[in-house]
Amino acid sequence: MIGVNWAVADWPRGKSLFACIGFFDYSVSYSTFIGLSVRGINIPRCVAREVDFSEANLTLANCTFTDFSKSRFLHTNLTEGDFSGATDYSINASLNVLKGTKFSLGEAMSLLSSWDIILADPATSGCQA
Repeated sequence: MIGVNWAVADWPRGKSLFACIGFFDYSVSYSTFIGLSVRGINIPRCVAREVDFSEANLTLANCTFTDFSKSRFLHTNLTEGDFSGATDYSINASLNVLKGTKFSLGEAMSLLSSWDIILADPATSGCQA
C-alpha cells in the first residue's frame, strides 16, 4: 500500500474511511491522508515513512510501534491517539491537537524540539555543589 493518495479514493456512500481500511504490520509509506477523517484508524506496527497526515482527524488512532520517519503532521487532530512505542515522528505540539494523546517517554522528548528551549540534566550539567 505504498504511495496511495487516500484523499482521492472513491469510498462507498455513507462509509467512513476507517470503516473500509485498517493496517497491521504494513507499509503505508509515501501516502497521503490530507484532510481526511480517519477517526479510530488502526495502523500499529507499520512503516509510515514520509506520509502526509496534514489536517487529518486521527482521533482515537492506534499508531503503536509505527515508524513515522519524515511523516508530516500539521493541524492534525491526534486527540486520544496512542503513539506508544512509535518512533521517528516529528510532531509540533503547537500546530497539532494532542489532547490525551499517549506517547512513550523517550520518544516524547521529540515533542519539545519545536520549541526554542534547552533541556539540562542537573546531574551532568557540570555544576558542582
